[in-house]
Amino acid sequence: DEERYNKSFNISYTGTLNLNPGDEIYLFCESRVNFENDGDGPAWYTGTIDSGYFNIKALTTVASSQAPLILPFEQYSRICQSNTDQPDAFRSNYFGRVDSEPVNYGEDGPGAFRSRTNGKLIRGFPVDGNQPYQSWSDAFESAQAIDGVGAGVEMVDNYQVIRMEPLQHFYKNEEIARFSWVGDITKKVASEYYYNELEAGYKKWANEEFNNLDEFNTRQDRTLPITQLKKKLSLISSDIGSGYTLEFVRRDRFEDASTKDNDNDDSIFVIQLRRSGNGFIVDRDEDFTSLTGVLDPGTVYNAKISVSRNILRNGARISGSLYLLNGSVNLAFAEGNSTLVTQLSNEASPLVEADPIPIDKLERALWRPEEYKFKFKPTWEQRQALFNNPTGYISFSSTDRNYKKGYILELVPDQSTREIDFKLLRANL
Repeated sequence: DEERYNKSFNISYTGTLNLNPGDEIYLFCESRVNFENDGDGPAWYTGTIDSGYFNIKALTTVASSQAPLILPFEQYSRICQSNTDQPDAFRSNYFGRVDSEPVNYGEDGPGAFRSRTNGKLIRGFPVDGNQPYQSWSDAFESAQAIDGVGAGVEMVDNYQVIRMEPLQHFYKNEEIARFSWVGDITKKVASEYYYNELEAGYKKWANEEFNNLDEFNTRQDRTLPITQLKKKLSLISSDIGSGYTLEFVRRDRFEDASTKDNDNDDSIFVIQLRRSGNGFIVDRDEDFTSLTGVLDPGTVYNAKISVSRNILRNGARISGSLYLLNGSVNLAFAEGNSTLVTQLSNEASPLVEADPIPIDKLERALWRPEEYKFKFKPTWEQRQALFNNPTGYISFSSTDRNYKKGYILELVPDQSTREIDFKLLRANL
């Protein structure tokens, strides 16, 4: 009867096969059943399997290749040179190196090895005619999203240069001027510095390969514990940081497909490097004491610029709107793989990409979202101080005590009265 002869079973097999290109694998099963046939002796039933599947995992390798890259100091320096017609127009301790050009530094900066290139050069196209191109706007937007930097114009050796550094450089704990008996001080909430949503990561990462679900350099949406307004802070890089996308492009070699375009031929890729002798190699997991949550930790690209690490480097920008709040920056949505867990050798605890980021783990807020306006006639010495050190704070008071402190947002001089209209952002000191 049906209950007697309707049998189900599972069979699993694990083995290792050595396959050559062109080999094929088939799944085949035959069943043979011996049962009583109305007392007339044994009978046999033979059938074949209707359906089945393989679950095959394989790590593949392709011979290493080389690609021309530009390191960040030279990249930003050349963009500044092109925009200003000044051969030496850029400074950065953060991106500078002991061998950066045209200016070198006493040590390699924390962001010195975030190199860039494009898809064609990764594929092996000749350099001539295939150089990567990036505008200042895109380059700065990506540097801001990944490293939390700001940019400004400074005087160096009596001429102006563009400087790119972490935000702390532009909001220093240094008094540059003190104004007493200031009249008509107005104060208002600087709502543009409040955020309740955050998007971070990389604008482009997906590909049609299966393993894109293992990619962690994607995009995250997070929520901030602010309920009175709705505004989003966008920290999205236009560079591709995906190791899988990079690897698929790298394997589409120019010599094998010189007439075939790749969708990412003109895309800019960011690749974290490390020193090796007199040159540079791709940075993998060498500086991590723990790196889990991916298929093969030893072959990852760009773990140091994962989305959550980029958010932490932007901590001072984010915490400016959270200085009176408790709670966390919580994950609302993540594309790709958010199970990555990393811990650098100098870190006390691991970082889980999907975990909430407590506000007290962000860098200290540099400002409070409060704007002050007033008119004041500074002395000649004070004017010089404002010009020479615009990144410090101004102390001001309607009397000669209880001074407030603010960073310069805007200065509008009146040549007839020698007064200046000040707009300041309250310093969090």
